[in-house]
Amino acid sequence: RQVLRFYGWFGEPVSDSPLESWRVRRVEVLLYLEDKTVQVTEPPAPNSGIMQGTLVRRHKLPKEGGGFLGLADMAVGQSVKVYGKEVHIVDADAFTREHAAQHGIQLAPAQPCPVSPIEEVLAAKSKPSGAAVPVACPPAAGLSRADPDSPSKFAEALLGREYNSKSLQQFLQHGGEVLRFYVLWDDRQAQFGDRCPTCPALPRPQAEIMEVFEPNSGRTGFPTFLKRGPLPRVAVGGALPGQNRLAADQCYAPGDLRIGATLGVLGRQLYIYDCDDATRKWYTEHLGFAPELLAPIDVSEPAKVLPVPELPPARHGLGIGSPEDTLQNCLRLVPKPPKRDHYRWQTLDTVVLRYEAVLEPAEGRKLINIDRERRFVLSFFMSDQTLSVFEPPQPNTGLPGGKFLERAKVYKPGSKLAWYTEAEMKVGTVLDLHGRRFRLVGADAFTEQFTRERLDGAAAPQ
Repeated sequence: RQVLRFYGWFGEPVSDSPLESWRVRRVEVLLYLEDKTVQVTEPPAPNSGIMQGTLVRRHKLPKEGGGFLGLADMAVGQSVKVYGKEVHIVDADAFTREHAAQHGIQLAPAQPCPVSPIEEVLAAKSKPSGAAVPVACPPAAGLSRADPDSPSKFAEALLGREYNSKSLQQFLQHGGEVLRFYVLWDDRQAQFGDRCPTCPALPRPQAEIMEVFEPNSGRTGFPTFLKRGPLPRVAVGGALPGQNRLAADQCYAPGDLRIGATLGVLGRQLYIYDCDDATRKWYTEHLGFAPELLAPIDVSEPAKVLPVPELPPARHGLGIGSPEDTLQNCLRLVPKPPKRDHYRWQTLDTVVLRYEAVLEPAEGRKLINIDRERRFVLSFFMSDQTLSVFEPPQPNTGLPGGKFLERAKVYKPGSKLAWYTEAEMKVGTVLDLHGRRFRLVGADAFTEQFTRERLDGAAAPQ
């Protein structure tokens, strides 16, 4: 009943949240000494909104490279892989430290556990009234009359005084100017992450980010990644009543956007790799950027090399039908008959090429005297590229003659799906038919005429 207890945490990405992009999950790793099993539990946290308790049930936990996790794999300050999750060990209880010391293992001192961004926001909200408010949300009190959000300005506008809006002036001067950059958000290291190309348009001083859908990406509609508005440098929540708008130094400006830079937008890291020609011209004329600073960066990935499926090794007694029939069991769950070339079958159904063949000795071997006198007729059927071998009976040889090889497709030596075709059917060619070598020494008149008119100097019939 001895159990070693380690304290740790792992990071979890959070999507569709304006307050956090990742979360810290604190866990306890229990190692049972009686059978070396491991259990991972998460202590309940108030108002977490997530399912907690047993995350990994008690069993022997496999580790990378083979074997199972044990005491030697768990050290304070290091991390262990638990089914793809990287759990960082930060502390252990007193019994665990004493047991490890008895076995010659000294555990490091306790380390601090990081705090989730949402915990800092909740801690700030739980403070009593009068406490300091985060800098990202300054109070509205103390506004000067020169501030656009001053109540005095609003009251004067109600009485008929002309209001000189700086934002209206910028809209009239630069309303048609749009700086368009092409950026990339690579989130594949996170769970369910992806590589998303986006296109931010910056109608000064606001910005809008639209997602670019690549062909066959599986996404359609709703391309707005970030609606038009100020582009904050730090992630802030929604504005509350009485809060000011973000100051100019808290938002990105055109001078901050350049090719090769990485922008932090609401917890997402966006990499700028290109811009359009109008943007290059504007940066050259107004900010004096050199052309080499505006050169595009290639972010395309190399083409994926699709693996070539390999046929399983042939086993005696399991193959049913021809190799093409057996292959269908490897390609799909419900096998289908292999497709037949009906055009070839209709046009070349009656065409049979016949050759006279003799046995050829294999490498390093000699033919016996009786095999040197044997003659064969090799018939090649053009409709389905099958062949058969027949041995005419000869008197006083002691051989009965007859069918030597049944009609079938004959595969080339060392190949699984490449068989002999009409391209190899020429006088003088040596064919290896299931370990027996045959040399074609002659052909009948029809075969010579068909070969001369249809095969020599022209493509093989399809």
